[in-house]
Amino acid sequence: MANNIYVEQISNILKPTGLYSLQKNSFVMAEIQAMCEAILLLGNKIDSTLNNCFISTADEYHLINFERMLGIPVKKQTPINNRRKMAQAMMSVGNSDYNKQGLINSFEAVGLQADIKEKDKNTIQVIGRNLIEGAGTVEQISKAAQKFYPAHLNVDFRMGFYIWDEINKTELTFSQMDEKDFTWNEIDIL
Repeated sequence: MANNIYVEQISNILKPTGLYSLQKNSFVMAEIQAMCEAILLLGNKIDSTLNNCFISTADEYHLINFERMLGIPVKKQTPINNRRKMAQAMMSVGNSDYNKQGLINSFEAVGLQADIKEKDKNTIQVIGRNLIEGAGTVEQISKAAQKFYPAHLNVDFRMGFYIWDEINKTELTFSQMDEKDFTWNEIDIL
């Protein structure tokens, strides 16, 4: 049944004309109710279409279309909010984004939260701090991040919170480090 508010509003507009029979079971009222049903269906379709035009509100089917359009591997096991975040980051990458912040945003688009340091005049160091949940393995994400590397610079990619220079700055002895009980694999990804 059509929303009674709309039926009532249309009836109130037509009533003063005196041209229509607006009794409850009249043909005119049946026509008004049918018209209101069609308007509600159309309104729902417009709302759905509008929601699917934007990454932040798209349903899963349309989010997959965004991911494919942006060249992001579709991973349904990844939480949908993380997939939206990566797609939005990818959409924000533009031609003028080849600066430090633009590269950081680009890496986030493929699932990598990273910092960038200038190592020397010809080399930058990309230090991966965190992987967005479900974005992929370190190898997959580092490969995807390569498409954003500046062509004129060498890139030293490191994954983990610490790099050896930072560990050396702690001035811990081997024994003190050993007391932390890290395995070599844990140290490698620090």
